[in-house]
Amino acid sequence: MLSEATVFSILGILFGTFGGLLFANVILGLNDAGFAILSGLSFNFTSMISMILAMGTGLVVLMATLIPAKQAAALAAPSGMSQWELPPTESDGSIRFKLPFTLTRGNAVGMASFFEKFLLNHTDTTSEDFNARDIKLAEFQTTSGSPGLQITADMWLTPYDLDVSQKLDMRFEPTETEGVYAVEIILIRHSGTEENWLRTNYNFLNLVRQQFLLWRNLAQDARNQFIEQGIAAVSR
Repeated sequence: MLSEATVFSILGILFGTFGGLLFANVILGLNDAGFAILSGLSFNFTSMISMILAMGTGLVVLMATLIPAKQAAALAAPSGMSQWELPPTESDGSIRFKLPFTLTRGNAVGMASFFEKFLLNHTDTTSEDFNARDIKLAEFQTTSGSPGLQITADMWLTPYDLDVSQKLDMRFEPTETEGVYAVEIILIRHSGTEENWLRTNYNFLNLVRQQFLLWRNLAQDARNQFIEQGIAAVSR
């Protein structure tokens, strides 16, 4: 929004300046021709005044854009967060992280398939973000006995020279509200120091967040395809 406001302010300054000059010349020309239009007025556009007006106009436009831009950024970031924070490690050394998202049953199946594809795109050992192996999407029984969806994978996080590997367990579980699913991530460290493990997971969680935001912006036809793929994967 700030970029668009900058472009529009520049266009406004250009068209406003040249439009003002054109208007002044037209009025002066009509006055010289004997038409008493805005008689008694004089137009003076000095370079310094033009620069001050242009800078002032641009500043006003940008300042007027800051509040709606901040509000839009808050809406785009779940729970008003631009970056997720890792919770403290559990007593067993794992991290349990509830995502600030809820999904309907159909969207949960589609999102699970969408995220599975995201992991499958990172099975190459030369991947810039992480390397995932043994990726599985299946149903599981929650503690309440209701069926949920689960994605598991073994992962190595970049930079690879830190030798940080972990088990990923992403669960889509039904909530108390019928037809609504919550998402939880469980991370279990396999190798690497705890400090490096926590640090590299910030990058990974940012990638996870991006995938959920991308899912929200997918066209309905694309969502339906992932939902069908998810149903087929779970029923295998």
